Amino acid sequence: MATKTIRTRLPELEPRPRRQKQAVEPIRDLKTVRRIRKMLLERGKVRDALLFCVGCNNGLRISDLLNLKVGQVRDAKVNEKIRITEIKTGKANFLVMNKTCHKILQAYLKGRKFRDSDYLFYSQKANKDGKKVLDPRSVNSMIKVWCRQAGLTGHYGTHTMRKSFGYLQYQVYKTDINVLAERFKHSSSSVTRRYIGIDEDSVRDCLLNEI
Repeated sequence: MATKTIRTRLPELEPRPRRQKQAVEPIRDLKTVRRIRKMLLERGKVRDALLFCVGCNNGLRISDLLNLKVGQVRDAKVNEKIRITEIKTGKANFLVMNKTCHKILQAYLKGRKFRDSDYLFYSQKANKDGKKVLDPRSVNSMIKVWCRQAGLTGHYGTHTMRKSFGYLQYQVYKTDINVLAERFKHSSSSVTRRYIGIDEDSVRDCLLNEI
C-alpha cells in the first residue's frame, strides 16, 4: 500500500523592517565648533584643524575637500574664490579661505615641504587607490572623536561639517535659506531645511510649549 505524503504549507514570514540609518547631525553651537578647532591646534594637529575649518566654513562634500591639491590653494588670498569641479556631480563650484582658514593654511604649509601636486590633506599612509590622502572613513572616525571630546553626545560624522555650515549660517548669521539651497545644489529650500535639521528643531521647540 502506497504511503500518501501530506505537504503542509508553512506560514509566510513577514519581512523584517529595515533598520533606518540614523542621520548625521550638525554641530548646533558656534562656540563648540570654535572649541574643537582650538583643541586641534593646541594639540599640534594643524592638518586636522584646517580640514575642520575649511569644511565648516564652506559646506562642501568630504570628497571635494579631500580632492584639493596644494597648488590650488598655496597662493590663494583671503576670501579669493578657489575653483573646483565637484566629484559627485561634475559641476563647477568654488570655495574660499576666510581669514581664519587662511591663517591655519599658512601655518600648515610652513610645517612641511609640499609639492603643488600633493593632496592638501596629506596622509603618510596611502589609501586603497594608492593616493597619499586622508580617507573619508578615517575622517568620519576622527570627527566622531573630536565631537565626543568636545562633550557632544549625538550622531556625528563627515557630513557634520557640511551640515554645521548650513545650520550655523541659517541660525546664527541669518543667511537666507534659498542661498543655502543654492550652495548645497538642493532642488528646493525645504530639502535644505530637512538636511540641516531646521525642521526637526522647529518641531522639538513646539513640543516644549505647555498647553
